[in-house]
This record gives sequence, C-alpha cells and structure tokens, in this order.
Amino acid sequence: MPTEWEIKLSIPDGQTAGRILRDTEIIQLSESPFQTVPMRARYYDTPDGCLEARRWTLRLRNEGGCDIAALKLQGESRGGVYRRDEFEAAAESVESAVPGLLAAGAPPELAELIKSGLNERCRIEFDRQAVPLSWDGGTKAMLSIDQGAIYAGGRTLPLLELELELLSGETEDLLDLAERLKQAYRLTPGLLGKYVRGLRLLREP
Repeated sequence: MPTEWEIKLSIPDGQTAGRILRDTEIIQLSESPFQTVPMRARYYDTPDGCLEARRWTLRLRNEGGCDIAALKLQGESRGGVYRRDEFEAAAESVESAVPGLLAAGAPPELAELIKSGLNERCRIEFDRQAVPLSWDGGTKAMLSIDQGAIYAGGRTLPLLELELELLSGETEDLLDLAERLKQAYRLTPGLLGKYVRGLRLLREP
C-alpha cells in the first residue's frame, strides 16, 4: 500500500523562499537543480460530503501537463511526520480515474460512494519548485516549495509552503533538516493541508 510521509512548513514571504532555495545544506544534499512545475488541482466530494466525513481527499491535478488523480485516506502524525495512505492513477477526470485508483489499492467502497455524483469543492493553483535530496546514510526525500493560491467559494487564500516528503530511509533525517530550516528561516509548522484550508475558506461567512 503506497504511503506518504511528509512534513509541511509555512514560509512567511517570497524573499524567505528564495533564501531557502539558496541554502547551503540543501544545495549539498541536492541530487539535481530545482525544477519548476506548474500545478493545477481540483478537489471533489459527493453532494452529501461522504468523502470528507471519512477524511478522504479526492483530487485531480495537472502536473506540468499530465493529469493525475489521487485518493488520500485519513492520516496521522508520527513523531512530527504526517503519514497517510495515497493512491494515484493517470486520468482525464476523477470519474474515469476510479478503476485505476481501485487497481492501485484504493478501498473498493469508493466506487459505491461516488455513485451519487461528485462536486468540485475547491481548486488550488501553484508553481512547485522541487529538488530530490539524498543523505550519505541512504535516506532520500523530495523538497518542494509551493507558491500560488487556494480558491473556494469566490474567495482566495495565498499559498506559500515548504514540503519535505520521505521517499526512502529514515524520518530522523527529515526531522533534523526541518528543525534547522525552522530555526534558520522562522518557518512554522503547516498544521493544515491544502484541501482543509480550501474547505475552511469555502465555509467562511
């Protein structure tokens, strides 16, 4: 079962984001230069909100011209690293993605739950600057800086955050790097995911 392990940190401003991109330790750990990829994501739920009730996230995201659907299940925090199961499939729509998501291991009940239809809840548009990192001990991770905006209910919320996603190896390496970045650049823990922030924006009076 695919599992996502990540740390999210909020960045105060664009100048700080630029300084992080030039950070000496990150450059030393980098396997290649930063790559910028435009991301355009739309999030969906049934009319009665049954996916949100299960704390599932259903998303269709265009990643640099490729459409990828994802289902993320309810997660949990372990030692400062957020963990959740995630399933992906290439598709032009969330509806057409369901067979691929099921084949990837998503819960079979997904197909039954969405029979009532799906509504778009929010969209998120951002540019991702990403770089793969590698430690001498074998740990590998992806560092990303996302900058853009969340749109929901006719409102807009700026987005600027750093993500550290563990690809293999030890979570301690990610935690150590995250703590140093927090101290050096006055970053704060990103306690809410992008979709949760979109839902809160949607429900603001």
